[in-house]
Amino acid sequence: MSSEKSEFGPIVSSGHLASGALPALSEIEFGMIMLNHAFSRWMVRCMSAAGVPDLSPIDILVLHNINSRNKAKTLADIALVLNIEDTHVVTYALKKLERLKLIKSGRRGKEKLVMVTEAGAEACKRYAAVREELLVKSVLATEVSGKPCRPWRPACARCPATTTRRPAPPHRFRKTAYPSADGRGPPYRRGW
Repeated sequence: MSSEKSEFGPIVSSGHLASGALPALSEIEFGMIMLNHAFSRWMVRCMSAAGVPDLSPIDILVLHNINSRNKAKTLADIALVLNIEDTHVVTYALKKLERLKLIKSGRRGKEKLVMVTEAGAEACKRYAAVREELLVKSVLATEVSGKPCRPWRPACARCPATTTRRPAPPHRFRKTAYPSADGRGPPYRRGW
């Protein structure tokens, strides 16, 4: 490797943003943009492989959210969990999914509720199977396990620096710092 500086500069989406006080932040932003688009393409292609083409990334996220926990959800529930401010985006996705018979709607008072149909649940199962076969197996092949190495666990072969042990988390009941007038007080008080 050469210690010479590159004549090309940082890789960013907009040069005028990289000319400020923190040009490295523009590189991070560009990386996040690329990651977002790559993940969106992955979701669309995985759902197509699962047998449901022509869904957008938002449609797929909404379908998975509705399928989660097999419980009816409102538009507000979905928008809140997916951090979508524009409810018309979720409304459009719901109409599209209902037209494809992947979800069904009902009412509870004035609220519209949506729930996944059998076809929608099957699509989510097939998506999960494709994801498991392609993505999860690929990630596991890179020696990334489902259990992250933590400093309070014994060292593993990949992380020899994790030999220090962290103290156990505090008990959920703590001794009170404010005893009663007689000095005894309750022996324990609910923790934070």
